[in-house]
Amino acid sequence: MKKLLLALVFLAAGAGQAAAQTDFTSLRLAPGDKVFVVDTNGVEVGGLITSIRRNTLSIGKYDFGLESGLKIERSGDSLVNGIAVGGAIGLGLGVSTCFGYSRCVVTQGMFWGIFGGLIDWAHVGRTTIYRVPSAPSASQRTLSAAPLMTTSGKGVTVSLSF
Repeated sequence: MKKLLLALVFLAAGAGQAAAQTDFTSLRLAPGDKVFVVDTNGVEVGGLITSIRRNTLSIGKYDFGLESGLKIERSGDSLVNGIAVGGAIGLGLGVSTCFGYSRCVVTQGMFWGIFGGLIDWAHVGRTTIYRVPSAPSASQRTLSAAPLMTTSGKGVTVSLSF
């Protein structure tokens, strides 16, 4: 338990924002691709890319630079998450209703996995392909620890937010 707690504290202390890519040319984008850009003020602009340069991405008359908080998304997402969620639900239902018959459990998982994939296919989501993280302020990152004492034992409650 002490090792787990120590690992959580070190993990929390080392948690930080992911480093962003340094330019737009490394993205798999080309003029004519449809994207959605959310700028630092939260304003969303969608449309076809008219030009892409190292430090500037243009959509029509709008130019976007490498600024803190910039996010670029493209239409569409993977079906994997829908299949995985549906399959997990199906396996859970199969385990609870099939009473140990493995073929029944697997069949339930496959059926609900396919159903989840179909739902995900019908829903057109967005995939984030580029993000410049916002500069975190001290008020956004907190790590707190508090003692936890019960009649059955002692411990520490650790909370991390960022």
